[in-house]
Amino acid sequence: MKVQQPNNRPKSKNNPNGKAKAVNVDWHAYYERRNAEGIKHGKLMADIADYTRELLGVKKGAYDRRVSAILVSILKSDNKLSYWGLVSHFDKHPEDLKLCGLKKRYGKSWYHLRITEIDSVILQKIVAWLGRDDADGTLMM
Repeated sequence: MKVQQPNNRPKSKNNPNGKAKAVNVDWHAYYERRNAEGIKHGKLMADIADYTRELLGVKKGAYDRRVSAILVSILKSDNKLSYWGLVSHFDKHPEDLKLCGLKKRYGKSWYHLRITEIDSVILQKIVAWLGRDDADGTLMM
């Protein structure tokens, strides 16, 4: 037979009964917003890749390590990731590999993906393009 112990926990001023309050969350709306943000981010990354390929004179959809270096750098800075944080991010989100134009997870070539390989004039053009105003008056990033 189980003996019920008295509740000796101190009561909070905000919650005098000591019961947890259920938070009402509209999960359907939450996931819709989250998916919409992911789609918007994916489109932005694809647009950046297309613009970068255009600047570099690379055929649309073709692999170029300079484009991947820019996209990986943007992904790292957006999510405040270190190198190993980026590796674990790609483990959790393998679809971002394709988004960044990478074919496989990580290897020796990853250590050589450096944004310094890109000409500074091209980087300035990309940064200016990212900061432009759209037709509706909102900033891209």
